[in-house]
Amino acid sequence: MSEPTVSKTPDDSGFVRRGFLMLGGMTILVGIVLAILFWKPVAPPTAIPTHLPAEPSAPGWQVRYNAAIALARRGSAKTPWPLLREMLDEKQQFRNFTDPEAGAKKGEPDEAAARSTVLEALKAVAEWHRKQSGPIAVTPEMRSVYDQVDHLAEKPEYKDEAERTRLTLPSR
Repeated sequence: MSEPTVSKTPDDSGFVRRGFLMLGGMTILVGIVLAILFWKPVAPPTAIPTHLPAEPSAPGWQVRYNAAIALARRGSAKTPWPLLREMLDEKQQFRNFTDPEAGAKKGEPDEAAARSTVLEALKAVAEWHRKQSGPIAVTPEMRSVYDQVDHLAEKPEYKDEAERTRLTLPSR
């Protein structure tokens, strides 16, 4: 009895080649998944309490801020521009949202709430300008707000909203 001879020919069906392609694809996929899992975005700089204004705003600032936002969103001529300017001051908001009695983070500002106030003020300024039907007489208080919007446009945390707000401001 003779044993059948097996011819050693190259793999005509391409299984080996496809296997290597699958292995390479899986390696790339694992690399991407690992990069996503271990990537840590750069956090915005935190507020250092020594760099904050000496005092928070006068008591009742939350109520005044809400009223200023409401007036601005309605396009009112009675919009308190100095108060909006204060709301756009990030350092002042960090001071306002610093709770000296807050447990583990004693004396540290609530950065999310402070930044939210600044963003809401930016949106309110833009909305005030959209509601105006005629030419706007720019007052020194408004100019101060515009300067602060320009300053916030340089910060990555506020850049997008500040740019949207800039588009609504009158030509300067």
